[in-house]
Amino acid sequence: MMRKMSNSMYVRVLVVVVVLWLNPSSGSEMESSNSHPDINILFFSMVNDMPKGTDRLLFVGNFQNVELELEPGVPYEKTTNFEPKKVSLLKGTMSQFCVELNVYDPAAEGNHHNIYWSMRKDGIYHSWDNKNWEKKLGWGNCVF
Repeated sequence: MMRKMSNSMYVRVLVVVVVLWLNPSSGSEMESSNSHPDINILFFSMVNDMPKGTDRLLFVGNFQNVELELEPGVPYEKTTNFEPKKVSLLKGTMSQFCVELNVYDPAAEGNHHNIYWSMRKDGIYHSWDNKNWEKKLGWGNCVF
């Protein structure tokens, strides 16, 4: 569990270093020109906030093709571009509950660079500051 947390911290540090390295300085004429486009980075987090021992929670997204399990209390964090991001969430021992979720929708998120999702027993909650939550969806029955 701790390894996942430390890897996410390394990713954030690496992103900051890359952004600072690519940021034009005022030292040289070539660097002070507009030769580098603005760099925009999106961070999103999804966490299973259901009690331990409850149903499994799996997801697959259009930004990765491997099915992953969201373990209770362990956030899945991603630093990425501003392309739309979607996931399919499956909840339950037999995946009896499903939700299609727009993890990042430019029209809904506006200029927010940090997006948080909390998966709870009664549904899926959204936040821009990881403190104030709004319920966005309930769990639906899977139709295969």
